[in-house]
Amino acid sequence: MDMTIKNAPQRIYLVLGDGLPSEAIEFSSLHEVTWCADKQSAGDIEYVLAPSDAVKAPEAWAVEWPSGPQETWHSVYINERDALDWASKHENAKVTPLYAAPVASAAVASTTPMELLGVEDALKNEYGFWRTCSGCHETEDGHPVGHYPFSAILKCDLGSGCRECGGIGAVWDDTDYEAMAAAGDADEIAREQAEEAKTPVAWVRYRSDGGFEGPIMDTDSRMCDTRRNFWTPLYAATVALGAPDGLARVLVERSYDMRAKAIIAFNTAEQSGKDRDDALDAAWHAMLNASPTVGADVGAPINLEGLRKKLLTPRKILRDDQGFLTHPDYPICDEGTRADTFLEAFGIETRFRAMENDLPDLHERWCDGGLDNCSEWTPTAPEGDGWLLLEIYDTEDGPYALFGRDKYEAENALKRQRMRDDIQRRQASEGDAQ
Repeated sequence: MDMTIKNAPQRIYLVLGDGLPSEAIEFSSLHEVTWCADKQSAGDIEYVLAPSDAVKAPEAWAVEWPSGPQETWHSVYINERDALDWASKHENAKVTPLYAAPVASAAVASTTPMELLGVEDALKNEYGFWRTCSGCHETEDGHPVGHYPFSAILKCDLGSGCRECGGIGAVWDDTDYEAMAAAGDADEIAREQAEEAKTPVAWVRYRSDGGFEGPIMDTDSRMCDTRRNFWTPLYAATVALGAPDGLARVLVERSYDMRAKAIIAFNTAEQSGKDRDDALDAAWHAMLNASPTVGADVGAPINLEGLRKKLLTPRKILRDDQGFLTHPDYPICDEGTRADTFLEAFGIETRFRAMENDLPDLHERWCDGGLDNCSEWTPTAPEGDGWLLLEIYDTEDGPYALFGRDKYEAENALKRQRMRDDIQRRQASEGDAQ
């Protein structure tokens, strides 16, 4: 039976398993013996693929045949006739002769030195790579000076040998350059973001009557230099108060949290076997990390980045013991600040709902003093989609509810509905005309 096997492995192993008896046995008495390209146990027998003139005859024959779309079966026979007979019973079966590895045959012996046998596997597994030794590989303007041989095993040019490489001419490099590049990119992005954080995103002017003007975007033509001298800047990220590199602003007197974190870090370091100096160092860093930001209330810019998303993200409604509701991300504003005007600057459309109009009977009990809890009132949402209940609060006229939704999404939804209505009207008109 003549056939050609493509990409056959150079070495193959008869897998005999670990449960063989210690005394000599006949190979023909074994059952379900298979073969594998990799050694599975210490008792496996190695065979090599060799030219026909390297050995006298094959020691065995391997039969391979498909048993499904993604499954292949194998069997090994000592007798070629048995192998061919078995192959004839299976469609698309392949027969491969197996040769025993010769003990001292130069024709089939490996030319790779013993100390380099594991190099190829290490390179395949991407543990690292061999690079030309810079200590004995002379270059000028990036070009080698002289002739340096290329190693097919190490996959690099070899230097002349020196103390740095131990005379090999190449050194092993397991540096993760992709991680280094990613870290460099992250540092660059952080620097860019830090520069952007120094530029105000918007400006606001607080009035003496408790109200305010704005916010006006920094890119808005109305935000002239004259106004910048009197208006308060709003930043996309909190800008830390300046401190020299390597230094940090911390409290003079340690807080309770700072002391607790320092003690925990010190004990943890000692219990892990570190010496006293390392434990003190761990306690010091833990205390610094636990220190509150100094000066956050003195001139620190206001961070309103992502306010619309924070307020309009659906959440579980948890009202207090009086039935009122406060959104945890709603910024604290001066008394008299109009919530609708303030939130409109961030793309949030608002609607108010008064208990007086929504549930008059309950409102009357509230005003008469017979009720000090508004939990019975579930405010009715405004007409339309996307409304979320943001707050329930008390006023001189009784409890009010504040609803909000994304202004831009609502406008786009309205435009889409108008387009659908126009299409339906045109289709109806064309139908009447026909």
